[in-house]
Amino acid sequence: MKKTFFALLTFVAAAAFAQEVQTPEFKNTPMYLKADGSLDKLEKQTAAIKDKGGSNPWANAYGGGANKTVQYINCTGASSSVVLPTTATFIVKLKDAETDPDGTFVLTEAVVVKGMREVYIRKDYGRNVQEKQVTLQYQKVSPGVYKVIPDHLNPGTEYCFVTNNDDANKVVNLFKTEGTAPKGKK
Repeated sequence: MKKTFFALLTFVAAAAFAQEVQTPEFKNTPMYLKADGSLDKLEKQTAAIKDKGGSNPWANAYGGGANKTVQYINCTGASSSVVLPTTATFIVKLKDAETDPDGTFVLTEAVVVKGMREVYIRKDYGRNVQEKQVTLQYQKVSPGVYKVIPDHLNPGTEYCFVTNNDDANKVVNLFKTEGTAPKGKK
């Protein structure tokens, strides 16, 4: 009886240890959280913010200042090598325990244009960058470490985590979801 109890106790302890979430090694680097608690890296690129002319010819010809350009991050390749389920959960270690996770990252769809992925930061005249953003929920794992749970990911879609700062160069973390993109989706 003692041997059976000891074996059961060892099994329960091992199962609890296996389900414990790992902590990412580096700060501000979102990672995919697998079902067993282990972590996988996302595709990482460093890219500069670019501008291109706006879509309103009248505003471009007669001024319009800052409103006449579209700012975006250009990522190489048409598709990420990292493919995740639409139910993916991520984990991130922030700079410190006092950092609010809500304003740290933006998860947004990347649009494939001419064999490259574009992530819009600012659009002109009535177009809104939030239309491509995914709402994120956060669960605290330990001080400064959070699970990041997207509200909804579309199948067959390219996504990008962008740090929410004004740096000219952005380190972005990209992935694609499994499945086929909905009809009519770019």
